[in-house]
Amino acid sequence: MKFFIWNIFFILCFNVYGISANPNLNRNPTNQPAIILYERGAPYHPHLSPETNRLLSTPITQEEKFEFENRIKDNTSYPYIETNISLNDNSFSFKAFLSDGRDYSYSKRGEQLRYSECRGEICVILTQKNILAIGNSSIGWANIGLHNELHYKVKLGVRAGFVVSERNIYFYNLYSNIWEKIGLEQEVVHAVANKNDLATIITSRRIIAINLSNGAMTEQTLTVRNVNRFEIKENFINFFTGAEIYIYEANSEMFTQKDILN
Repeated sequence: MKFFIWNIFFILCFNVYGISANPNLNRNPTNQPAIILYERGAPYHPHLSPETNRLLSTPITQEEKFEFENRIKDNTSYPYIETNISLNDNSFSFKAFLSDGRDYSYSKRGEQLRYSECRGEICVILTQKNILAIGNSSIGWANIGLHNELHYKVKLGVRAGFVVSERNIYFYNLYSNIWEKIGLEQEVVHAVANKNDLATIITSRRIIAINLSNGAMTEQTLTVRNVNRFEIKENFINFFTGAEIYIYEANSEMFTQKDILN
């Protein structure tokens, strides 16, 4: 009799608790194993909807950064910069609104916006085909075509714009309203800067000083040491290498070199 009662008790316990003791039976009522397949290299979950699988298999990509950052110290004292030019991106065109009330449109047929920025008196737009720029003294858009370069970094001053790629530096001057392309010859761009009517480009091989008022570019080759810091003043620019200083004077548009160790 006792044996019969214990058998009844055992059967009842199995029926009540047996299913919950196996968590796989509760989670998968069809009694099929919860497998993950791989379709075209991406994980595919058979028990999920196609839309959910698509969202899960979409790779997470980082947003491309277009801002250029100087690699050396800039000791320039910059005044407060007021931006008095603006852009509007609509379905058919880019539209710039200048400080004097004028506005200029650029048809973006076949072009897609990658990056845009306005600062001081200029605006720059980067598409997959062109670099565009416009300034408060412009009478239209300035553009230059892009060819087979992957990465572009942008930096704006008040009156000059710089776009740095793997092979070129694209330089925009507010006064001339044109882009100039400077080829890079096995060199690394360390810094670009603009204050008032002076601008500079510093690489691992040379210094380029630019007088924006007349567009004159003056170049100084670096033979031994790289520039580690610089400072733009009112009418000249100082470039320090640690052992010497290169001074660019805007009035003469020439470089002079001084030994700062003696």
